[in-house]
Amino acid sequence: MADEDGSPHWWRTLPGILTGVAAVISALAAALHQSGWLEGRSAAASDVAGHATQGGPAEPADSAGQPAQAVPAARAVALPVQREYRLDTVAFTLLAATLSPRNAEQDTLSLRLRMHNRDRFPQPFWDRDFRLLVDSRPLPPAEPLGDLVEGEAAKDGELLFLLPRDTAAAVLRIHRGQDSTDIGLDFTKAAG
Repeated sequence: MADEDGSPHWWRTLPGILTGVAAVISALAAALHQSGWLEGRSAAASDVAGHATQGGPAEPADSAGQPAQAVPAARAVALPVQREYRLDTVAFTLLAATLSPRNAEQDTLSLRLRMHNRDRFPQPFWDRDFRLLVDSRPLPPAEPLGDLVEGEAAKDGELLFLLPRDTAAAVLRIHRGQDSTDIGLDFTKAAG
């Protein structure tokens, strides 16, 4: 079919077809995002974390009909006295630490940090500068962190680490340029 001047309808041209395909992909991506399929965590994991942070109800009974063990609530972890660490041209400040159950074998450690870029140029604030040492074994963050902090500015970020249940202590290692520092974290002490 063509218009009166002989040109094809817009949806039969390559730009029209590409526009239509892009609209369908965008709508599908928006629907998947709103349904939670594109999130980093599954809905079940979010429910467990939500119950843990809100002191939710105990787990349902197991297959033998026995009541399952209650999920312990998330708790704030005491931060060290020194909270600001200068490395190269940036400073990192520990803002908060929370330990919450992930499943029967693991806990999730959430660390809120602020990166202050003291340089004139933008600097990356990313997960590869951080490792959590548990029993001298370095663990990378469980989720990516990838921000850019503009020159002479600051930005907050969150690091999530998965660690074995009932871990008593760990060391956060920050490595930046030629500098590095180790920060001891004691999980037996609650913040307060």
